[in-house]
Amino acid sequence: MSSRVLRDDLWTSEPIGRLHDKTFRLYVCLINAADDYGLVDTGFGEISRAAPLARWAPEDVQKMLAEMFDSEVLLPYRVQSKSFCAIDKWQCFMRSVKPKHPIPSFGLGHIRMPYGFKNQRVRASASLLLKHLDIKGTTPGMTWGGPGDALGHEGSRELGVGKKGEKKEKEQDAAPVDPKAEVWSIGIDVLTSTGLPEKLARSFLGSMAKTWPAQTVLDACRAAVGKVEPKAYIAAFLKDKPKIGQTDPAEHWD
Repeated sequence: MSSRVLRDDLWTSEPIGRLHDKTFRLYVCLINAADDYGLVDTGFGEISRAAPLARWAPEDVQKMLAEMFDSEVLLPYRVQSKSFCAIDKWQCFMRSVKPKHPIPSFGLGHIRMPYGFKNQRVRASASLLLKHLDIKGTTPGMTWGGPGDALGHEGSRELGVGKKGEKKEKEQDAAPVDPKAEVWSIGIDVLTSTGLPEKLARSFLGSMAKTWPAQTVLDACRAAVGKVEPKAYIAAFLKDKPKIGQTDPAEHWD
């Protein structure tokens, strides 16, 4: 569970102000329990571990969740009979390359621009998932202090980087992307995000990399981000693409 700091916007938010005090306590606990993408498992067992302040009955928890759903401060969704929610107007410093929980069918539009990223890999993954945000021009480790009622994030003292660190990150950003390395970095994250064991993910990617050019496989992995069955999606994406040594028919249309 991450340590988070509540911004003062929380205290002036109209939807939050309408919540019952007991519901608000649960809401704060859920902020602390959420992953870096503002997603929370709302099963009673998970909530009991996330909210140790009181012993609430299942019926009470359901009522409080319903109150937050009605106020739209939490956005509910289900995946394979399990219940989750996304915390609206979520904003934090990102350390994870992928969500801990399944991505909702309505996407990740509830997320605002992150305050910064742990490193270039985290930023690259986030830029693929958070397509509604312009992340490409940001620098890993930088802080964001823009307006908006961001609800939870790590303390700002942890976010800064020195001039030496900034120079190193800029040098990394300027370096050309190696498609082969990116296939393993992004591909494994995408495939394991839906429960596929890493060993099987590596085996699958290795098979694809032997058959298709690295850049083509990378394009397939990027396109599969957020898909329910990324392995099947990647296979379908590559099916009609030119294999290693073959020429793309589109290049000889005349």
